Parts: sequence; C-alpha cells; structure tokens
Amino acid sequence: MAKKITKNEKKQLETWIGQGPKTFQLLYSSERDGCSAITFHQRCDNQGSTVTVVYNTNNSVYGGFTKQSWKSTGGWVSDDCAFLFQLRLSGIEQCNKFPVVLAYIGSAIYGHSNYGPTFGGGHTLHLFSGTISKSGSSFALNGNANFADGYYTCSVSQNNITNGHMNVFDIEVYKVIDGADPADNDKPWRKAPPFTKERAVFHKALQVYEKEN
Repeated sequence: MAKKITKNEKKQLETWIGQGPKTFQLLYSSERDGCSAITFHQRCDNQGSTVTVVYNTNNSVYGGFTKQSWKSTGGWVSDDCAFLFQLRLSGIEQCNKFPVVLAYIGSAIYGHSNYGPTFGGGHTLHLFSGTISKSGSSFALNGNANFADGYYTCSVSQNNITNGHMNVFDIEVYKVIDGADPADNDKPWRKAPPFTKERAVFHKALQVYEKEN
C-alpha cells in the first residue's frame, strides 16, 4: 500500500501554494470514511482552501489544490490559484505542478452533490460519482483523469501521472491553514540539563518532602 503523504511532500505543497508555512488538517479519507460523494461534501464543503491527495495502487501520488471552498450546488467555481500536481510515480519521487490554464480559470473546480473532488472544465480530474464500494483493499473509481484538459501538464503524459488507471487505496482531503503545524517541529522547546548524581539526590529528597507535606 502507498505510504501516506510525507513531511517533505507537505513542504513541497507549501512551496507550490506559497505565502508561508501551512498546517494540513485531514477532513476526509475514503479509506477511513468511505468513498462517498455525500460524505465528502459533508466533511469538506465550505472549508476554504483544500488539498486533495490520491494514492493509487501503483504507489503513485497525485491530486489537486484549490483556494476556493467545495460546494454541492452543481456549478463551476473560479480559482486562479488552483493547480494539479504529482508527488510520486510508482513509488519514486516525481514532483510536478500543473497550474490551471488561463482560459479555464472560471471552471477550475466543479461542485456537485453527487461528485467527489472534481477539477477542470472538462472534468480534468473527476475522481468518482455516488458511492464506490471497496474491492479488497482498494477502490475502483468510476471517474476519469485527463490532466491536459484545462491544466498545463508540462508535456508529462497521462500514464506518467496515474499509471493509466483509477484504482486507488485512498483519497484524502486536507484543509490548508496558514501557519506552521506544531507537530512538524521536532526540536525540544528547551534543552534539558544533564541528569547528574547530585540532581538525582535532590530529586529524591524533593519527592520525600512533597510526600510528607
């Protein structure tokens, strides 16, 4: 199974999104919540900026970013900041950003109550409709992917993004929040002093004092 998005991959997404460090808050996971358009919209509508991450059965990772909120109203949403991306191809790091084409900014994403995450005027990346049952450990999505329709693919072929299929282990949608994620700070807030023999004696005496008082 494909590993989840790594800290370095989050840093890459931060760079592409721009305007400083970000916190990624998981709103929806098809593996956890079920592959359902209703559940996707219940968890993700009106949440502001989001990143959708797809993990396919070849260990490729790709997806899309939108600065606008997902909706269930059945209409196109304009977003000049939207982009599609890939982070891995068959387990190998492959970082590419695919910005929305200028002429398609007005149809950067599509919000419909029966659709999962959908990017692009021609449903460039439409992951699924309705509810998809799990088959073993994966989902055979009923959507489609055509990255060249509405987004600049920089000559990267479709098969070199999705492996030519829509079978996935998971789809995750993260809310993008301005500001660094405290969980990503691995450094201690202060350096602890060495635990010497003298400190051990003092610590034991303090415990006795606290117990008696």
